Amino acid sequence: MPRIGFNRIEVAASKNCLVATLGTITTRLKRGDRRPLLEAQLFDPLGNPQDLNGVVAVRFRMRDPVSRAIVVSDQAAVVVSPGSGVVRYDWQAGDTDLEGAFEAWFLVEHTAGVVESFPNVESHKVVVEP
Repeated sequence: MPRIGFNRIEVAASKNCLVATLGTITTRLKRGDRRPLLEAQLFDPLGNPQDLNGVVAVRFRMRDPVSRAIVVSDQAAVVVSPGSGVVRYDWQAGDTDLEGAFEAWFLVEHTAGVVESFPNVESHKVVVEP
């Protein structure tokens, strides 16, 4: 019987990238910061790394959880390792100008315009502090 799960992400830490496992760590930045980068490994509902070979695009989105206002709208993310499902978002000027707690996720566009969200249950938390 197949396992039933949900798409999830794990974010990893390095010198220039902050990585967190969904639900355990919140990405924290100071207002105006563009580092650390946000690097994540995407997983399918069965817990396997998402194969990103042949995807059309990967984008990043971030919104205010209360007003649902989009703060970062579908910005291009980098596929770091397609076979392992590793992606990275390089913060752009203006992305962290607004202080607060936000929900973030990656959108993977497959062929024929099919879009899949990671994670698709809850969201990764990003906090921009003063």
